[in-house]
Amino acid sequence: MSTKRIYGFTFLGVYMTASLGFSLKSAGIVLSCFGVGSILGSFVGGWLTDKFGSFKIQTMSLFFSIFLSDSAFFQII
Repeated sequence: MSTKRIYGFTFLGVYMTASLGFSLKSAGIVLSCFGVGSILGSFVGGWLTDKFGSFKIQTMSLFFSIFLSDSAFFQII
């Protein structure tokens, strides 16, 4: 994990409460869901890699991340 990503996640709670107006409870719930999703994603990703192979899973992950990133971007605009 890059240093930039670690620092960005560290101050995400501060940004959510100070700039976006989230309550402490809401920011905690959002960050907890992110953590739980990361853990579950690791297990699912490992299982899929064992079943289908690492190259196929990494290729599909890259392919789907393009569409998910674009769809999230266009939802904001």
